[in-house]
Amino acid sequence: MNVLVALNYQREIPPFMLTELRYAAQQFDKVYYVTREFEYDNSGLLEEKNICIVQMKRRHRIRTLLELPYLLFRSEIIFEFVQGIKTGTLPKQYLRHVGKELYCTQNLYHAAMPVLATHRKSDSICVQATWFDVCAYAATKLKKKMPEIKVVSLAHAFEINPARSNFVGYSCDHFKLKRLDAVYFIADEMRKIYINALPRWIHYSSDKLKIRYLGSQKKYAPVVRDNTDAFTLCSCSGVNALKRVDLIVEALTLWKGRKIHWIHIGDGELMDEIRQRAVKSLSEKDNVEYTFMGKLENRDVQKFYAEHNVDLFLNVSSSEGLPISIMEAMSYGIPVLATDVGATSEIVCYKDENMLLPKDITPQVLCDRIATVSRWTEEKHSRLSQSSLHIWETKFNADIAAKSYYKSLREKNDQKRL
Repeated sequence: MNVLVALNYQREIPPFMLTELRYAAQQFDKVYYVTREFEYDNSGLLEEKNICIVQMKRRHRIRTLLELPYLLFRSEIIFEFVQGIKTGTLPKQYLRHVGKELYCTQNLYHAAMPVLATHRKSDSICVQATWFDVCAYAATKLKKKMPEIKVVSLAHAFEINPARSNFVGYSCDHFKLKRLDAVYFIADEMRKIYINALPRWIHYSSDKLKIRYLGSQKKYAPVVRDNTDAFTLCSCSGVNALKRVDLIVEALTLWKGRKIHWIHIGDGELMDEIRQRAVKSLSEKDNVEYTFMGKLENRDVQKFYAEHNVDLFLNVSSSEGLPISIMEAMSYGIPVLATDVGATSEIVCYKDENMLLPKDITPQVLCDRIATVSRWTEEKHSRLSQSSLHIWETKFNADIAAKSYYKSLREKNDQKRL
């Protein structure tokens, strides 16, 4: 039997992992998702019978707390600390950081061990870390305990980009890169950023550092949409400092064009502030409407795209990996305007039109760029809509990309066992 054990340390299953797990379940006989206790349990969205959710228990936390003083003296921690001191590159608050890393890692390790022990004697086991953080560290510790298993990790943005983390290279990266069978970066740009950020004393095999676009799953067929007089602008993201939703409010405050309807999907810590800004700045403008839809399940987001006319999808983040939200919008033929950060240029890559925005864009320039799109002819809009769909179908269709990836992972797992 082929078994996949996915590790993640979040309080819910992120939308992209719901998609990943469904495709993994098609290729592996049994899929375990090992995680911490859910704050928001969305596992009911998974209907596959061969997927099992394993949440860590209170006893795992207690055991980890007792072990923590000894874990600080593990060889990989001492080696990393000494190298950082020698080269003068040890980050501030390193000990506090590594303490948190060890605590989370060890919790995942203890939760996953009984699963691996159950299947060790008779089955092929592959462990996949959802992120190149404590998940990957836990995977490598499992590998050290059971050398016969295959261990891989996905790598996104916050955990590998020095613009998002002060501890790139100082999260036992040397240990992870040595023991992992492969690291799958979500984009080529993210791999380059990570390699450039690594301390020079860390050695790695470039053959292990691979590219794998995650892709998105298109859940609905578009229906005939009613055209409206208003130009419909949509954004979909969390509402926090990185996503800069306030920039959209400021740009629309300057709006002088045709009637526009801005729809934002998502919620977050700055939502109340954004709502107040919109009321103050946009409510009196006759040519601007806005709707805050709040946080929606992924299927409801896609249903909205399928059933409503959206003229432009907008992403103004100051930092990104490669946004799934952009993939999903493009899968419904929606043109995308986005800041050129992270690996966004690898998906917002229209041949006939530059739809990338500078990272430091001003509200006025953003307003002008949206206005330019609002004046497109129907023919040009249709052409960009078809380009969006083509980019998604050829590079980011999970039905092709994820299916191929998990099939390959299973086959390599079989070969490793033989």
